[in-house]
Amino acid sequence: MCPEDLKTQFEALEMLPLNFSTIQRPSVRRGSGPPEVTGKSPALRLIEPPSSVEKEDCLIWYIGEDGRGLLNLQMTNAGVPVS
Repeated sequence: MCPEDLKTQFEALEMLPLNFSTIQRPSVRRGSGPPEVTGKSPALRLIEPPSSVEKEDCLIWYIGEDGRGLLNLQMTNAGVPVS
C-alpha cells in the first residue's frame, strides 16, 4: 500500500485530527557496478501537530523499516511516543 492510500484511509475515519509527513529515500544510481547512493536522504526532524493540538498530546505512527530514519525521528521528538 502506498503512502497516499494510507493517508486516504486514515482521513476517511475522521476520528482524530491527523497530520502526515514522509521520509524520502535517497536516490540510487544503477550502472554496471553495485548500486551507489547519489544523495543523502532528508531526515524527518520536525513534526508539526494538527492545528489546535499540542505536540505533547500527539502520538507519532511510524510506518517503515527500523533504522536511522526511525532513530532520528525518536531522538528529535523525544517527548512524543512513537509507535
